[in-house]
Amino acid sequence: MKPALTLASLLTLALLAVAAVRENYWTEWRVHQRRFERILLAQARDDKERVLARSFSAEIRQVVVPDLGAVDRCVSCHLGLDDPRMADAPQPFRSHPTRLLESHDLDKFGCTACHGGQGRATTKQEAHADKGEVFWERPLLPAALTQSSCGVCHDPSYLKDRGAPGLARGRELFLEKGCLGCHKLAGQGGPLGPRLDGEGDKAKHAFPFAHLAGERTVANWHREHLKDPRTVVPASKMPKLGLDDRDLDALTSFLLSLRSVNLTERMTGRDKYQERHRVWHPAPLAGRQLYQQFCSNCHGEGVETLVHDTLRVAVPSIRNPDFLEVASEDLLFRSIRDGRPETEMPAWGKQGGGLTDDEIRNVASYLLEGRATAREIAFVPATTADPSNGKRLYEESCSACHGVSPGTGESPWLGGPGFQETYSDALIGHNIKHGRAGTLMNPYGKEAGGDLTDQEVSDLVSFIRTLRQRGPAPTDP
Repeated sequence: MKPALTLASLLTLALLAVAAVRENYWTEWRVHQRRFERILLAQARDDKERVLARSFSAEIRQVVVPDLGAVDRCVSCHLGLDDPRMADAPQPFRSHPTRLLESHDLDKFGCTACHGGQGRATTKQEAHADKGEVFWERPLLPAALTQSSCGVCHDPSYLKDRGAPGLARGRELFLEKGCLGCHKLAGQGGPLGPRLDGEGDKAKHAFPFAHLAGERTVANWHREHLKDPRTVVPASKMPKLGLDDRDLDALTSFLLSLRSVNLTERMTGRDKYQERHRVWHPAPLAGRQLYQQFCSNCHGEGVETLVHDTLRVAVPSIRNPDFLEVASEDLLFRSIRDGRPETEMPAWGKQGGGLTDDEIRNVASYLLEGRATAREIAFVPATTADPSNGKRLYEESCSACHGVSPGTGESPWLGGPGFQETYSDALIGHNIKHGRAGTLMNPYGKEAGGDLTDQEVSDLVSFIRTLRQRGPAPTDP
């Protein structure tokens, strides 16, 4: 046993010696610091700089940022960040773009506030945590998406000409593409998609990666989802946005910038501080802008009925001249404010989509700009009507599109409160009799080329009223 014990002891001593040498000489950060010391000596131009280079000591370096709760040891390897002489040095010694450090002092902001990563780590793999070998909630951001961090302290629109044009473009795309039509952000938006407040805070485990191609990172998930939503989430109702690579990066940057960071006033840019103390949009925006941001994603230009690519329902043409000629501003206002619960159309009032009454009136006014002149509704319901005959007519002519119960037709269900409480008998009869040009709704009255008499139209209207789920019918104008 003595030889075995002696051999085991010698092996243990050898392993301890190797571990001691490795920990005190060959650790990654120590290797980088020895290389940096040689670079300093090589670049020294006089005796003073050579003395300073020789006084360089190998030690853990860190930046503590109490305002952000961050302790960053990135500077233990990235040693030349604030040294302009290192502009052409190899990584990890290259200096940071000077223009940014002039306004973002390294000791005040640290590194991870902008770049992400695990600040306390002392190896590249653990510090970056971007390849999947190490889990970290906010791994190092790809270079193309670093601008997303600027949105934490600044208003994106402020940064368009101040170093983050991609982030500013991302916000523009978010509004132009009508993302608020489905997603709620800062109290405004639709309910079809998930809320986006704090989207940039979500860690990797909050995303479904089963169908994702490429790197399984949060950044790549957003990019691929924006590129083709149903490839990443097969059940997604989100349409393709048709973005090129540059715009995909821009919109991904904006989504990653939506973080819930409780910044102190000292850390908050003046532009962001001003944005915090006003609503998401300076209210009220013009009707055309509001339509683009909240309505266009479903209704498009609104001049003809569309079958939505992913919702697979017919979306009414709310800027159709035939409709606008007889639609009142009150009807439009109530339809927008209260929505159509029997359809995918949400309520956009303050308690729903977050729009003020003034903003809703601006949208209604914008829609009415498309009509040439207002005219009287060309139908007067009969004094007496037979709903049983109306039921037969409905089954023959209407049920194929509007269905026999909620959700059974491609066109809107006519029994829901959104329809029943905003459309008068006269307007329903007018639409049946004359149809709506440019839509799937054909004219059914004899005067307009159909087969129904005015009495039969009245019978049909009376049956449609029996489909009412709740609330009184509006009075005729």
